[in-house]
Parts: sequence; structure tokens; C-alpha cells
Amino acid sequence: MNLTEIKENIKIGLTNGYKQNLLLLSSYNSFIEKVQEYLLTVNVAQQLLEWNKLHINKIQIEYPVFHFYNNAFLAYEWDIKDIFDMAIIQRQLGHSPTNYLQQKIDIAITQEQNGSNASTHERTLSGIELKGINKSQAEIISDAKRMSYAMLLTDKVSPNSIEFCFCGFLRRFDEDEEMVSKTFIQKKTTEELNHWSIICNNLVTDYPTLDFSIEKFNIINTTLDEVVDFHKKIDSDYSEIANETGTVVGFILTINRK
Repeated sequence: MNLTEIKENIKIGLTNGYKQNLLLLSSYNSFIEKVQEYLLTVNVAQQLLEWNKLHINKIQIEYPVFHFYNNAFLAYEWDIKDIFDMAIIQRQLGHSPTNYLQQKIDIAITQEQNGSNASTHERTLSGIELKGINKSQAEIISDAKRMSYAMLLTDKVSPNSIEFCFCGFLRRFDEDEEMVSKTFIQKKTTEELNHWSIICNNLVTDYPTLDFSIEKFNIINTTLDEVVDFHKKIDSDYSEIANETGTVVGFILTINRK
């Protein structure tokens, strides 16, 4: 799999999900404070289906954590020395932090792979967790740690198949009646990137064999410069102008193997 391709499709899906929220809420304002997270998940999944049009992989919504962890390894492998000396090596128990199926990863990319003796096994390749606008930092970090831990698991039956994981989330930096300028957007996005860069560095300390990086992408930005001339002509008041300016930015935290 290509990490960059997956990440670009996540960006498109999150942008489409935000815009779909506006339409379904019949919003007359392009800047909303809350989105339905399931719409973000569905839009990212649909975008990944386009990427996966050859059906080499499976795109799975609400994939149980139990399967996400365990399917990083073959379920079993044959140890065949000769026709009279064969044994089955089973995947060890206890990889998953839960034995129940209620806990989910928002989206998992999996693949049917061949094992020995004509067996097939569903293997986990990537996990994607998504959060709506201005969700808590603790929730995002918790998602990142949960997937990081899965990537570090080992088992004698096979190598770990998880290649990389992602946390996607949205930030709105302005208030409803706040005038937004280019300088404001630049300042806020730079501060947010710097903040998450520090978090990524801290995560590397906790998981030294993994690499963590943060990237931002624009969802929608409308500045005062873009709308002020029109509103001067129609003699709008402050609140009318302010409601048309705003910024919503997307971020993707990528977890990759060093």
C-alpha cells in the first residue's frame, strides 16, 4: 500500500464529509461547530472504496478492536518438516485489550492473504480513527496510542502486518461573530501544528520504533478580504460580515514504522 495515497484520500473524504454535514443540516452558514462523525467516517470510507476499485483490499467500517489486533498475525501456521512430522503453530492469545467486539476502529484496511497449506487469513494493514470539530486532544492521543500499541505487537506465528495508521480530526479556530483574516488563520494553524509536533515528539519517546508526523490541510477558509467589498455595497452590519468569515482546518496524524 502507498501511505501518501491513503492520506490524500482521507483528506478528500474529511472535506466531503464536512460539506455533506452543511447540506444535511440545511445550514446557511459555511462554518459550523459540530459535525456528525459517522458522516466523516462514511465519506472517508467511500473515498477509499474508489481508491480500492480493484478490490485488492477490504475497507471495513467500525472494525472491532479485537480483530484489528489479532489479525495483525496469521491465525495459525503449519510447521512441516516432512509428511510424518507436521505441527500447527497457533497465534497466541491476549493480543487484544478486549475480548469483546463492542470497541471499534472507525475504518480498517484489511486484506485476505495466503498462509501455508492453502489456508487464507484476514490481515490488518491499516487503521484510521476520525474525530469531528474541536474534539478533545486526549481522545485523539488515546486513538493514536491504541493503534501504535497494535503496531508493536509480536507473535511467533508471523510478522505484524500493520503498515501504518492515521488519526484525522478537524479544528475550527474562530467564534461565530469573529472577523477572520489571513493573518489570523496563519497564526492559529501554525500554533496548532507546532503544538501537535510536540505531541508527536512525545509519542516517539513512548514508541521509539515508530514515527509520528502531523500535517494540516484546508477544509474551508473565508477571510475578511474576500467578502468585505461585497458587504460594503449592500451596507451589511458587523455580525453579517463576521458570519461569512471563518476557518475550518483538517489535520492528519500519521503513524509509520521507522
